[in-house]
Amino acid sequence: ALGAGDGPLRSSGTGYVLDLPRECIDVLRIEDGLRSARSVMASDPGHASELVTSCRHDWTGVPFEDLADHDSLTAERERLRRLRDELDDIEADLGLALGNSAWSIVQLERAVIEDPTHEPHWVRLITAYYASGRQRDALGAYKRATQTLLDHLGVDPSPQLKQLELQI
Repeated sequence: ALGAGDGPLRSSGTGYVLDLPRECIDVLRIEDGLRSARSVMASDPGHASELVTSCRHDWTGVPFEDLADHDSLTAERERLRRLRDELDDIEADLGLALGNSAWSIVQLERAVIEDPTHEPHWVRLITAYYASGRQRDALGAYKRATQTLLDHLGVDPSPQLKQLELQI
């Protein structure tokens, strides 16, 4: 299936190397797509959104889900989790930039449930509520964020989050 002799699988020392073009490896396509999306977010949010949609399509399942027992993959699982967070963050920012705050709210509510101590999710959620004209919900989210950070980490919100509440 991988080719005999001239295929992408070749021996190397005591093991094998699967030598594929960058565009054939999903995580590399996602990294490239996010890099491109970030570079055009301000100037062309529509195109950035298309790139992020493509990244979302490439992202399937939980990385190494069936290899959870392998400690050697811990660092890579964490790197991929951060990459997924970045994808979520960029997607939410683009939703706000393109005036789709209702969609962003759904995504961000999920994000704060999955990672309640990640303060940038709260900032985006509060901003999305405010952008959609839901000031009461924005202030409620600020209170939830404050309580969550205190309960989980024993810390007060950052100056950025406090400033956002004052602006609302």
